[in-house]
Amino acid sequence: MIRSVDLICSRCGKSFVPKERLFYQDDFTAAPLKDTKFICDECMAKWHDRWKIKDAVFSERDYVLTVDITLEDGTRFEHLDATPIEETGTVVTGEDIPEEAAKDLFARWEKFAAEKEKKQIKDCFFEKKGEGYEVSFTTVGGEKHDHVPFSIKDGYLILEEDVDEDIMEGIVTAYKSYLSQETMLGTSESPAAASAARRKRPRPAWPGTGPDGKA
Repeated sequence: MIRSVDLICSRCGKSFVPKERLFYQDDFTAAPLKDTKFICDECMAKWHDRWKIKDAVFSERDYVLTVDITLEDGTRFEHLDATPIEETGTVVTGEDIPEEAAKDLFARWEKFAAEKEKKQIKDCFFEKKGEGYEVSFTTVGGEKHDHVPFSIKDGYLILEEDVDEDIMEGIVTAYKSYLSQETMLGTSESPAAASAARRKRPRPAWPGTGPDGKA
C-alpha cells in the first residue's frame, strides 16, 4: 500500500520540502519510516556553518587516540574518540561532523602524528654508575641526552631531567625490554620499573595502577 509521510525536520520541528537532496540522520532505534530523523536544508546549512574548527588537540594514551575540539563559536567537545581513515583523508569521531570538518581534523592529525614520531626513541642505553643508574638516548627527531641519572622509587622510573611525556614513555618501554634481556642472561641487578615519571611529576604509566605498581 502506498502511504505518505509529512517531512518534519528533527532539529527545528518545521515541515519542509527537500530541494536537491533529502537529508536524514542514522538512528537504529527508528524502525518505521515516520520515525526517521529527516533534516531540512536550512538546518543542514547551520550545521555546516557551525562546524568551523578553531583548535583541535589530539592525545594518545595506551593506543587510544582522542581529540579535544574547539569551534569558532566557542563550543567545545572533549575527549572524543578519533579514528583517522587514510583512504578518505578524514577523521571519524564520536560526534557527527561534516566531511569538510573531518578532512580538517585529518590534516591536523597528520601534523600531530609527525611530531609524535619525532619523539620516538631511536637508541637507548642503560648502565649502572656507582650506586645509581644512567640512561643515554636519542629520538627519531634528533634529540639527544647523554648519561642522564635515573632511579626507581615506589615502582616509578624517576628521570633527573624533564623530557616530553612521549619520550618518557619510550624510555620506560626500553627499560622494561632491557630488564627482560638482563633477566634472560641472568645478569640483571637493576630494579624493575612499573611506571614512568618525570622528576617532579610522578604518574603511573598504566591506567588504574597506584604508586606501588599495584591495581
